[in-house]
Amino acid sequence: MAEIILNSVSVKNEQKVLFKNLNLKIPANKFTLVTGPKSAGKYLLLKIIGGILKPDSGTVTLDGIDIYDYQLAENIDYVPFGFIFQNGALISNLNVEENLLLPLDFHFPQMSQNEKSEKINYYLQLFSLDNVKKLRPSALSADILKVIGVIRAFIVDAKLIIMNEPLDNCEPEHEEIISGIISEKMAENTAFIMVSRNKNKLDKYVNYVVELKAHDLVFSGNYADYQIKSNVTKQQG
Repeated sequence: MAEIILNSVSVKNEQKVLFKNLNLKIPANKFTLVTGPKSAGKYLLLKIIGGILKPDSGTVTLDGIDIYDYQLAENIDYVPFGFIFQNGALISNLNVEENLLLPLDFHFPQMSQNEKSEKINYYLQLFSLDNVKKLRPSALSADILKVIGVIRAFIVDAKLIIMNEPLDNCEPEHEEIISGIISEKMAENTAFIMVSRNKNKLDKYVNYVVELKAHDLVFSGNYADYQIKSNVTKQQG
């Protein structure tokens, strides 16, 4: 399902309040675009939903379970979410294979090493990157760093994929492959949340929009309704 609910979420730093009593519901199985001007709070929202940043107050739930309680929840036999970072965010002292093993070892301790190797090999071969398995991040181009970061999010078959600029630095052929994987996973009811500054190949999948401005929610709803709102705003301007 992957229904996300933020209830009265507040976040502050030493200088100011960033989100104040934010209430947001993203329906299940959507491809959601988080949009808004610079410094609107888009990446901050992704970090909150992805459990990277815990709010000062309020709750964040995925299918009714607090995102910070998933490890304690009973009868959970799936990975709640994967995260695609803008720069790949690989661990520098581990090679590609070791970076991809980390989420598999963490989420699937019962999985055999052969099964884990098969999953890693499948994705590397899909991108024609068999030759980088033993290389460390410092030896990789920006394109390949990003692709490995994308693979790391996909490889655990999470029910929600959170993406910050997922196609940044990607070569066109890799963009096509990533788009194809997303299409396949959407058919399996995987949900996606994306922040992207520029139009790209993934825009065609967007069916829900969350718009932020100055850390305030100004719109959340279906893409068709967002288009109507945008056209009205342009006409009024």
